[in-house]
Amino acid sequence: MNTSSLQFFFSEATTNFRRAGFMTIISVSTIAVALIMMGTLLLATLNVEAFLGKLQAEAMINAFLAPGTSFELANNLKLQVASMDEVSDVVVIAPDIAAKELFMNPEDQKLLEIGISSGANPLPFTLRVRLRTTGDLDPVVRKLKSFSWVENVGYGEEAFRQFQGLSELLWIGSLIIILLMGLSSLFIVANTVPTGNGR
Repeated sequence: MNTSSLQFFFSEATTNFRRAGFMTIISVSTIAVALIMMGTLLLATLNVEAFLGKLQAEAMINAFLAPGTSFELANNLKLQVASMDEVSDVVVIAPDIAAKELFMNPEDQKLLEIGISSGANPLPFTLRVRLRTTGDLDPVVRKLKSFSWVENVGYGEEAFRQFQGLSELLWIGSLIIILLMGLSSLFIVANTVPTGNGR
């Protein structure tokens, strides 16, 4: 591009700005606002996605075994679960350890010791399962529930589903706002830029 062409473009831009300066400012401002909103929404959506992935990766599945499960049976189940391709680690939580985790307050632990000393610990053995990838949650939960000695499986399903819904809502909202702002920008630019017949 030579100097004369640059001069022509600058001259045309200056002339058009003088003819429709107000609309040009509105057009530029609209596009700037659209870009800022798009970037903000995308950043928020990506942050939610990253947090959801971290939540899945760090969250552990707790498989609560049926009452009367022995330590030997709990260890056998641990070996079976650890052999799954989707599982990276399995830990057996004995009832006494589970009780201490449940009652973290020192005063509660004193009451717990009194209660346990007067009777059997009602808490079951628990298998604490860590996954390899975030996409393995549902398959592992289904497999754990298929074991006859697994009475219940917990992994914070309600919170996980809420974060998934929030992520999908942000993506849909981002697309709608980007589409509306894009159409608004095109409309304003089309009405700002003069046609050749108006010269």
